[in-house]
Formats: sequence, structure tokens, C-alpha cells
Amino acid sequence: MMRSIVLLILSWIYWIFVKIGEYLFKFFSSFHRESKEVTEVSEKLSRIADKLIPAYEGSILLTPFRSIVRKYGVLSHYVLIPLLTAAYIVLALMSSVPFPFLHSLIEGILLWIIAVLIYCFSSRMGEDLSVKLDLRQVDELEIAYFSLPLLLAGILILIYNYMNIGSLPVLTPELRSHNVVWMIGYDLYLIGISLFTSSLVSLHLSGRISKSFLYEYAALAIIFTVIVTFPSGFRLDVFTALVPIIAVLWFRRVIKARHIVLYLLLPLFLIFVGQKYILMSRAGAQTDIWYILVSRAGFTLYSLSLIIKSFGPWGISYGKLLFLNPILTILGVPRLLVGPFLGSVIVGIPSSYTSTFIGPIWVDFGIIGIIFLPLIFGTITGIYYNLAARGSSVSLALYSIMLSCMLVWIESGPVHPYLYIPFFLTVPIIPLVSRRRSVGG
Repeated sequence: MMRSIVLLILSWIYWIFVKIGEYLFKFFSSFHRESKEVTEVSEKLSRIADKLIPAYEGSILLTPFRSIVRKYGVLSHYVLIPLLTAAYIVLALMSSVPFPFLHSLIEGILLWIIAVLIYCFSSRMGEDLSVKLDLRQVDELEIAYFSLPLLLAGILILIYNYMNIGSLPVLTPELRSHNVVWMIGYDLYLIGISLFTSSLVSLHLSGRISKSFLYEYAALAIIFTVIVTFPSGFRLDVFTALVPIIAVLWFRRVIKARHIVLYLLLPLFLIFVGQKYILMSRAGAQTDIWYILVSRAGFTLYSLSLIIKSFGPWGISYGKLLFLNPILTILGVPRLLVGPFLGSVIVGIPSSYTSTFIGPIWVDFGIIGIIFLPLIFGTITGIYYNLAARGSSVSLALYSIMLSCMLVWIESGPVHPYLYIPFFLTVPIIPLVSRRRSVGG
């Protein structure tokens, strides 16, 4: 009885969101005017980006990656997570940060590589498991209607939060924080923008909306995402919200990897460096560009080496840091923060320090966590990757969010409460986007 009541309430909420979204969609669509110039500009930009192909094909350094890139694509988690992990390690070792505990440093890097390999292996296992699932049919336009109120609500809540604290955190570093109001707004926006983008791409591929409409939306989505997330003062907030938009467009071949490198990665690089430059200059700290680029990676790897040296292989908090504290955070209960905890215990000062993907996992669970958490993350990601590849727009939206979370966790580990919600929300949604294949089907 209770289950029926809950399902009825959820169906009402869904219906209300769809109706509101339908009105909003028609309202915003009324401003669109078909224009050949939009597609012509995109075609010209595409020809410029095509000049990157000879450099890619002729690169000796990229030779080992070409076969796996051809199979999965450069922006898939199979390529991007290992590649960026390797790049992060190289940047850290290039920094001027000293690594006095060489044995612990090597052990930490090896454990990190093992965790990434487990993640990729379990993702393949998740793909194999999802072969037994059939996709449920959904109305792409209805999904677009449903997601539009989510992303607009997220924008309004984020703006309200900036107004409520009285200043933009990017200009006032001491105000930087992820409070409960901000987390609610950010998650609504992240889920809404991912679903809306994915459903619009599917509508375009089925001929229900034009290419110029999709291109105009994509440009506006990227611009608005930067506008509402940049003021938070955290680079990862901009990054995490932009990746799903880019990943969806790439996954469905609306844009190509070379377009992303030329027209998105370079501006993003300038945004990230610029944001950090503003924060450091406002705080009176060193603002050397090279220092900004490599120091964070160096300190992160340094923290990992100290963690490996200071904590045994079986963990000390057994879920408190990674799972209990996020729940307390969402409920507004004061709790021990992972970054300051590691800073005060390991480095000796109560300041936040990132410690790579495995640092917080090692503190919490030790070697058991290094094995099982990447196994869980990889399996879930693999399931949605396969469902997305088979045409599910909802699965693609959720896969793009999981990819974004994993990219952020390369540096910090899974310590962000507001990223847990969209990541683990994918588990109960599996029966909604797929069903077990009937015997003989």
C-alpha cells in the first residue's frame, strides 16, 4: 500500500514537471529562428579543427593509445581516466614539491595505478552484465520537458545562494564553501542540464529538432554553465558541470574530439588558471602561472605519500570519512571534513589537501577499499556506458555525470557529498531505463 502511494506521488510530481517544462520549452523555442549562418559557422570551425588530425596521426607519443581510442573514443572513461591519471602523476613529479619519503611515494603511485586498472576492468564486467538488459522506450521530448524545470530551478537556487552570502566567493576566498543550499542547486542543475542536453541530441538525431537549434542551445548551455558555476570559486564546479554537456555531444558524434580540444579545452584552461590567479592574488599568495599549474598536483601526490607512510593498510575510519560525513553534511550537521582532517593529522596544519583518487579511500578502508570501491564505481559506469551506446538518452546523461565525477575524483577522491547524490542515484534508476531480458528474448 505504502509503495503504491509513493509511486503515485512520484508520478504526480513527474507529470507536474513535464507540464511546466512543456510550457517553458515552447516559450524558449519561440525565440529561435532558423539560420544557415549557425551551421555554416560550425562547418568552418570544423575545417579549422581538422588541421589537428595530421598532428595526432603523426605523434609517436600517442601511438600506444590509438588502438584503444579507435575502439572506445578519446573521451570515454576507458581512455580519459587512465590518460589524465598518468598526466597528473607526471605534472606532480615535475613540480618543485619535495618527496622525502620515496618508498611511500612509489607505493602510492602503484596503488593508484592498480585502482584505475580495477576500475577499467570492472567497467568491462559491467558492460557484460548489462548485455542481459533491454532498453525501455521513453519519449525524448517528455524527458526534455521534465529536465528543463530542474536546470532552471538549479540556476535560481545558485543565484539565491550567491545573493544570500552577500558576495561572490571567487572574489572573497574566505566565503568559499559548499553549503546545503548550494549543493541542492548544483545537483538540480547538473542532473537537469545533462538530461536536457541528452534528450535534445536524441531529438535532433531523430529529425525532430534542427541542427541550428541544437548548436544554439549547446553554445548557450556552455556559457550559462560557466556563468552560474564560476562565481563559486572552485574550479571543479565549472569542470563538473561542463563535462556532461561536452561528453553527450561527443558521444552522439554531434561534435568531435578535435573540436573539443581546440574550442573548449583551451578556453577552459584559461578559465581555470584565471580563476586560481584571482583567488591567489586576492589572498596575497604567489601567482606564478607555472606554480599554479603544477603545485596543486605536487602537493596532492605529496599528501598521498604521507598518507601511505602514516596509515596502515587496513584503514582507520571504516566509512566515516567517505559515507557518514556526506550524510551529515547534507543534513546540516557539523562533521569532520576530509581535507582539514588530512591536513591537520598528516601535514600538521588544519588546511584542506587533496590526496588523489585513493588517498581518502586508503584512510577509510585501506587496501580493501582500494579494491572494492573502484570495482563498484567501474561496474556502475560500465552498465550505463553500454546502455548509452545502445541509444538510451537517459543512460547517456547519467553516464556523462559519472564520467565527470570520476575525472574530479582523480585529484580528490570520492569526498564530495553533492557528487554522491547524482552518482549513486544511478543505481535505483537502472530498472527505470532498462528491464531484464525475458527468457528466449
